[in-house]
Amino acid sequence: MGRYDKTKNGTLDKNQEEWVSSLPFKPEAADQNSDGRISLAELITVLGGQQTAAIKAVTYSMKPSAAYDRLPEGTPDWFFEMDKNKDVQLSLAEYLNVRGMTEADADEFRFLDANNDGMATIGEIMLVLKEFEEERRRLAEEAQREQQRSAETSNGSNRPQNGRERHTIVRKNNEGEEVVEVVEIEVTK
Repeated sequence: MGRYDKTKNGTLDKNQEEWVSSLPFKPEAADQNSDGRISLAELITVLGGQQTAAIKAVTYSMKPSAAYDRLPEGTPDWFFEMDKNKDVQLSLAEYLNVRGMTEADADEFRFLDANNDGMATIGEIMLVLKEFEEERRRLAEEAQREQQRSAETSNGSNRPQNGRERHTIVRKNNEGEEVVEVVEIEVTK
C-alpha cells in the first residue's frame, strides 16, 4: 500500500489519484463500501485474505495439505506461521499479515517471490535462504582471511621458522623512477 498511498493516510483514495492502472487488482472491486477509498482491510481481502469483523485480521480455515509432510529439511519456523491456508506457498496477504504492512515488508516479499508471480513457494524461499546463507558464509570467511592477513602483517608471524623469505621493495632511484626489487633472505631460528 505504501507505494501507492501518496497522502500517507493509510488508504488509497480515488480523489487523490491513488487508483492507478499499475495496481495488481481492480480498484472498484476492492472498494467494498464504495466510499472512494481502499482501506487496508479491503486491500487484504482483495489480495486473498478474508477479514473477520471481530479481530480485523486475515484468517483462513483450511487444514494442512499432504504437501506439508514433504517440506524440505530446514524450512524456517516463520513459514509455518505465515502460511495460513497451508498451501505450501505464501501470498502477499499472508506475508504482510504477519510481517507488517510497510513498503519494506512488501519489498521483502518480492525478494522471496523469485519468479514474480505473486506467490512465494517454499522452493523459492529455500533457494533465497540458501543463497543468502552462502553469501553470509563467504563474507565471513573473507573477513576472517583479511583479519588473519592483517594480524600476520602486524606481528611478523608470516615469517617461516627456517627457509627463505621473499620481500618486494618498491623505491625511487636517483632519476625519480620507480624501481622494484625482489630480495630473498635466508631465515634460521
